[in-house]
Amino acid sequence: MDIFLEILKFTIPALIVFLTAWLLLRNVLQQQNQTFALFIGKEIEQARADLKSKSKEITLPVRLQAYERMSLFCARIELAQLLMRTHSSGMLAGQLKNMMIATIEEEFTHNITQQMYMSDDLWNLILLAKAEAIGIIKNIGAQADHADAGQVLLDKLAAYSQEEPQIGYLQAQSGIKKEVALLF
Repeated sequence: MDIFLEILKFTIPALIVFLTAWLLLRNVLQQQNQTFALFIGKEIEQARADLKSKSKEITLPVRLQAYERMSLFCARIELAQLLMRTHSSGMLAGQLKNMMIATIEEEFTHNITQQMYMSDDLWNLILLAKAEAIGIIKNIGAQADHADAGQVLLDKLAAYSQEEPQIGYLQAQSGIKKEVALLF
């Protein structure tokens, strides 16, 4: 029994010292882990901010170019502009109508990839402007005989343009301006 008491005299203080050291070391290591995690978190956030900033430097000119191209598209689907580019003397009304629609479709196909640089709402405005222009051409074109001179369709489209403004392209142009203004 004396041996057992002697062992306990040495073991209990040693266990107390061990537990104290273990608790202190565990607390220190937890604090270091938290400090390290906080430091790494700040570094990661800084790297993300730097990457985002550099990304904006690269994508901003591309986005602006996309807005410029779609603004030009909207200007080109305005009936007066479209008529000036597509009408030539000697064309029949049916040819002029088909040429105008083909010109809009070709211009749109050429610029379709620009949608990735703008909001869905703006892209939908541009789609509506395109559909409106084609709809007007088809409706007015249906009033003219395909064999009529192109001048007949030209006169009907000009009269329609003066009575009914082409709202779609104006709204799209306005939407482009608003979205570009958000970039600055």
